[in-house]
Amino acid sequence: MLTGFNPPALQIPAGYKWIYDVCPHRYSFSVLVATVFGDCSDAQLADISLSSANASSLDLSNYPLGCRIVQNAPASVGEIPVKLYVDQVFGVKHEQIGEYVGFFIVILLAFRALTALVMRFVNHQQR
Repeated sequence: MLTGFNPPALQIPAGYKWIYDVCPHRYSFSVLVATVFGDCSDAQLADISLSSANASSLDLSNYPLGCRIVQNAPASVGEIPVKLYVDQVFGVKHEQIGEYVGFFIVILLAFRALTALVMRFVNHQQR
């Protein structure tokens, strides 16, 4: 629930936003999605929007996956490239991959330090 699937990441209520921010799955998901679907340059997006405005067809087979148009999307979404859809629904940006990796590593190290601390001082054995 807290990786941005339901509700979408940008529509999570403010009271639950902190849970969304500390969830490590969010950052690993963001790195994966940004790497695969977020790679589309501004020039390529401009070419796509220009061809759709002129109602001409553009061969997208040589473009990255992020430049492809979302197929069978609801009418409310319209015809947008995958990169923009991922940005609008999940809040994932290709330019922030380094931040996502950094946050993921920091959260993992914090959990490991907390686990080591608890294992050191909490003892449930009877003596």
